[in-house]
Amino acid sequence: MADEVDYGFSGLMDDPEDFYPPTPPHKEEIFTMQSGKHITLRLVGSSVTEAHIVWNGSKMVADFFEDDPARVRGRTVLELGAAAGLPSLVAAILGARKVVMTDYPDPEIVTVMQKNIDACDETVEPRGRIAGTVDAMGFVWGADAVPLLARLEPGPASDAPASASATEQDATPKQRFDVLVLADLLFRHSEHGAMVKTIRETLRKTRDSVAYVFFTSYRPWKKALDERFFDLAREQGFEVEQVSERRLDKPLFDNDPGDLDVQKTVRGFAVRWPAEACLSPRPQPISSAPPPIGPTYTHITYPLHTRHPTYIPPYLKTPAPKTKRAAMAADTPTSPYLKQLDQDGFVVIKAIVDRDRLEQLRAASSKATALARGGGWPHVRTVGKQFPPWTASAAREHGIWGVQHLMNPALPGHQGFTELYFSEAVLGIVKQLLQCGDEHLIMELFNMLVRPDKDFELRWHRDDIPAEAMPQEEIERLGKPAYHAQYNFALWEDDSLVVVPGSHRRARTDLERNADPFERTLPGQLVVKLEPGDIVFYNNNILHRGVYSATKERMTLHGSVGHSKGSSLRARNVLQHGVGSWVEKCDFGQLKDGERQRAEEMRRQLVQLGSESGQVGYSLQG
Repeated sequence: MADEVDYGFSGLMDDPEDFYPPTPPHKEEIFTMQSGKHITLRLVGSSVTEAHIVWNGSKMVADFFEDDPARVRGRTVLELGAAAGLPSLVAAILGARKVVMTDYPDPEIVTVMQKNIDACDETVEPRGRIAGTVDAMGFVWGADAVPLLARLEPGPASDAPASASATEQDATPKQRFDVLVLADLLFRHSEHGAMVKTIRETLRKTRDSVAYVFFTSYRPWKKALDERFFDLAREQGFEVEQVSERRLDKPLFDNDPGDLDVQKTVRGFAVRWPAEACLSPRPQPISSAPPPIGPTYTHITYPLHTRHPTYIPPYLKTPAPKTKRAAMAADTPTSPYLKQLDQDGFVVIKAIVDRDRLEQLRAASSKATALARGGGWPHVRTVGKQFPPWTASAAREHGIWGVQHLMNPALPGHQGFTELYFSEAVLGIVKQLLQCGDEHLIMELFNMLVRPDKDFELRWHRDDIPAEAMPQEEIERLGKPAYHAQYNFALWEDDSLVVVPGSHRRARTDLERNADPFERTLPGQLVVKLEPGDIVFYNNNILHRGVYSATKERMTLHGSVGHSKGSSLRARNVLQHGVGSWVEKCDFGQLKDGERQRAEEMRRQLVQLGSESGQVGYSLQG
């Protein structure tokens, strides 16, 4: 009330400005090789997966490789739980042929690994050798190993027995890794089975192939539980041999309870296939040519595997450069966002707008949502129906889970949504992902996903590939360039998007194909968690679903931007949402000159797309 008395309690329930601790910043640590070379390692500020620490095990593996570089020189190396990726970088410096460093598919962790690769590449001659040798990617222990194996160049050797039939050979990945690294992972007792499974599926079946498992029992009273990993490995048919032990001057963590000698001791073990499980090597042609020391540019094709088909779309392959200009283009580093998107099918970018802009968008979104829930805005997504068309009558009966057409000039508050959609904060990222300039961008969709009136889930799906598609059809469709960037921008905390990282690069596995459409858990799935102001771009044909709670507030802006090469490939996905009825009335008056001109050109291209496409149907039903 206007004459209400202030008794001095205003703000009493507000949190102090420093109530919540700030997100810890990234850290740096320098590791010095025995040769005297320094490696600068970046680490995330904090991590529930303990990826913010350079563990003693990884340092000892690095020294172990340097003691005898032949352990990795000319070989292929896979590191699990890499964090900063120290052993991977040392292996590459010592001449490994190919290295894949992996950790949990948290975009921040993978981005840090990539930064370490790029930084190391700047310090090693010739430039480009480390970057061309080492890949960083997210991987969940025990998940489908085919995306890992796909990082290996097809070589003359095969892991199929020499006596195998042609069919059997085609169904077997042509390459596995010579060396695996598991450094300080054994304290994750519940994951031992998943680790051994990954070793079984990725380690080449030869006697000189080896998984190096180095660890310290940081909790001495659980040493026996750590060592059970080796019992499990033996049960799975592996041979285990201790190859290293070193006692350090002090433990990694000060003041931890338990036996100090145990905490200071790093032990290393070699896990190998037994002789009877190994394959006879095939005779190889003798070549006098020395191995390449820099990156090679090869057009790679991958066979369709019977059990776990995988496909690398043409636009993800690196063709052999035929001209000097093409060679220079091939050497040009790509955006880390694009690399992450290509690897995992999604990439999260933190806090792309400031607090004031976020609050303005929240206010406009709240008004738009209230208007839609009250029946004053007919363009909505209705609970119980996953794909368009949606109707106002269904909204009255079942409630809504989305608000459509945020840039429609008839919607109150449309100006703020239009400003965000055409802002450099968003389109700057889009141009990196599409590798294009302003002239190639096409206006597409901008909608909002909101808290449903009752709990609602989307089934597992790809946006433009029907569930009944057979593997070959999936592969053919996945092979077509996407020519657009799709994103979710969170105004409140959002953990509704569930994805299977890497599934945009392959057909579904048998398990995925036969799973219930609303299966709660698929192997390797990941919940994408966004803080207010975060944005996630994702491949619309990654295997994904949505889980929406009626009790948790949600306002997430859902947009897409097209590329001029998309033509009719994108017409159905865009125009099925009905934007053509109002797009020419869209108001760009509040935009800055440069952004306004860009917006007008993007709209012009969308209108042209509509006129060329004619009548379109709906990409999916249900």
